[in-house]
Amino acid sequence: MKKYLKIIFIVFICVTLIGCSSNESNNIEQITVQSSGNVLMSDASGFDAYTSFSSEWNNHVKYSCTVFGSEYLRSSIKNVLFLDSLDDAPTDAWDISDDEDQSVMAWVDDSGDSSVPYDLYIAGDGGVDANIDTRYLFAGYYNLESIDFNDCFYTGDAIDMSFMFYYCATLKDLDTSSLSTSSAYVMADMFRECISLTSLTLTSFDTSHVLDMKRMFYGCVSLKSLDLGSFDTTNVQDMSYMFYMCSSLTILYKTSSFTTSNAQTTDMYKGTYMNY
Repeated sequence: MKKYLKIIFIVFICVTLIGCSSNESNNIEQITVQSSGNVLMSDASGFDAYTSFSSEWNNHVKYSCTVFGSEYLRSSIKNVLFLDSLDDAPTDAWDISDDEDQSVMAWVDDSGDSSVPYDLYIAGDGGVDANIDTRYLFAGYYNLESIDFNDCFYTGDAIDMSFMFYYCATLKDLDTSSLSTSSAYVMADMFRECISLTSLTLTSFDTSHVLDMKRMFYGCVSLKSLDLGSFDTTNVQDMSYMFYMCSSLTILYKTSSFTTSNAQTTDMYKGTYMNY
């Protein structure tokens, strides 16, 4: 249920931010986003200081990152479920709303698995709206087996979706068909190192505004096929390492709107068995 209009947020994305060279520079018009509803806080805290992919970074992801600032480690979450009602929120649920008004609450329950002990619930009356920044939202949930968006997680205002599912190393199946990407400008590293992923549904992806797709599927070593029929990459400026080490990928469906004409493509397909 929509309760208020969130303050207009204006973002300028510069070429240096996405790693493009000066001769590829485009002046990006300002992006105006009016977000409303029950807005989920950004969960990128704890990652920004770790910009390299060293062993220090990997240890940080595995052993230090918590769930929305709680005492629970991401590695202890087995399933994530979104709900469109707060009716079932227990008394120990904690506030994860962007405005700290308890419009979005989270809690954990027993997963029945002693090695990965918790299921995580994220709920808001009428559904949950994503913050404009969804970086690292599910990154480092490396024991996660499922994410059920339940048609109640709205991402239509999200601008930066980089690293969103980074290192969900146990996740085998991910259906993103209920997610909106119409405002997204950055998808770099979005599914990076989802090493167990065998099924990824992207058929509803609107990528017409996306500028950065570098390393988007980097290290998805179990993916055998990808349907990118909805991808429009006309505006993408960096596709470097996009399918790097997708060593099982043998079928890649794409249309004429999937173009590399305006993008850096360094080692785009390196480590695959096909020349596209």
